Amino acid sequence: MVLLSLSLSLSLLQYCITSWGGAYQNTITRLERAQNILLRVILNKPRLFHSDDLYKILDVPNLVDVYMYKISLYACKYSNDWTRIHTVTRQTGQIRIERVNKSIYKRHFQYLGKKLYNILPEEIKHEENIVRLKNLVKIWLREKHHSQFLIENL
Repeated sequence: MVLLSLSLSLSLLQYCITSWGGAYQNTITRLERAQNILLRVILNKPRLFHSDDLYKILDVPNLVDVYMYKISLYACKYSNDWTRIHTVTRQTGQIRIERVNKSIYKRHFQYLGKKLYNILPEEIKHEENIVRLKNLVKIWLREKHHSQFLIENL
């Protein structure tokens, strides 16, 4: 029953996340609350049960981690189409990130995808097998290597 509920809820949350994942914080907060309520119902926990414990018990990603997962896969898929830095500096081989002034675009998946691709490990960037790529990204996100990226960008 728990597995069925989780699969239904996560599929709904992942649907079109690249579009609304970069929305303003008040929209994201409502989605996070809905996910927390759903996890409490699945585990039959009281209303004041801490949400971090819910995610640890069920070992499911929170909404931001799901967004980072989808952005990482998007970045790996489209990285060949983006302009790379060719000058001989410490950024050689990285993706060129355009300068923007609008805060809404700084949360957009295309902008964040380029920035996130530059911090992904080389093992993930060069993986050809899609199943292994997804597993490597999940492990990388689970180990919280992207926490500094989240602090700076979201």
